[in-house]
Amino acid sequence: MDCGHDPNALQLMPKEPSFENALAFAGELIGIPGLPGEEREVASRLKEEMEALGLSDVHIDDTGNVIGITTGTGDAPPAMLNCHLDVVAEGDHSEWEVPPFSGEVRDGFLHGRGSMDIKGPLALQTYAAASMIGQAPGDVIVAHTVLEERGGLGMKRLLESGNVDPAVVIIGEATHGDVCIGHRGRAELEVVLTGLAGHASAPDRARNALDLLGDVLVAVRELGENQKADPVLGPASLIATTVDVLPESRNVIPDKVVLAL
Repeated sequence: MDCGHDPNALQLMPKEPSFENALAFAGELIGIPGLPGEEREVASRLKEEMEALGLSDVHIDDTGNVIGITTGTGDAPPAMLNCHLDVVAEGDHSEWEVPPFSGEVRDGFLHGRGSMDIKGPLALQTYAAASMIGQAPGDVIVAHTVLEERGGLGMKRLLESGNVDPAVVIIGEATHGDVCIGHRGRAELEVVLTGLAGHASAPDRARNALDLLGDVLVAVRELGENQKADPVLGPASLIATTVDVLPESRNVIPDKVVLAL
């Protein structure tokens, strides 16, 4: 039976994973703001596109992440492609040469909030995964996550869920066209120094927590100069950034100092 002219059959055909279609989709995504915590419309549109491209098991999880699978031809360990749905605020529109949500292609460049970070790469990753359907040696997981601009909460919850277990992850963050095989992490520490509060007119009855700060800063500086180095990422850094003194009164000797590292 000839189904070539059956309109229902045509509707079931996956969308062509071409660069032109990916570029158009990226521009469409740029037109949806999607600030952190407000990614619902972006997620809905992305799910629709992933389904149209023929990805399997496309769904939005409880956190709001959009996940789909490119089924591979063998049992090679799965790889995961990841970008994030949210973008930072666009600021004053008058300072943009091109409207921030236009998604306009001008002079060979895609313009708008998120064109680099990260809706352009998101569209390309999604289309790249679709082009590998039935060709990749193992499954390719497409997992685009929410709340990256708020500490990567979407990715954290995705990994904690146990629903994905990739052997390798490729993240679409901009790297100026270079292959980036690692990323420096971040940790925040607080050093709390305690003393005994008292009135500034009677220092002999108090123990000033600020007196301890100098030695701690020297120790932090020395420790920062002796950090282990990674062959790719270089040495770790350790630096004091803020100091909070309590109570906040100029006539009271402080009994608490909090140093952030």
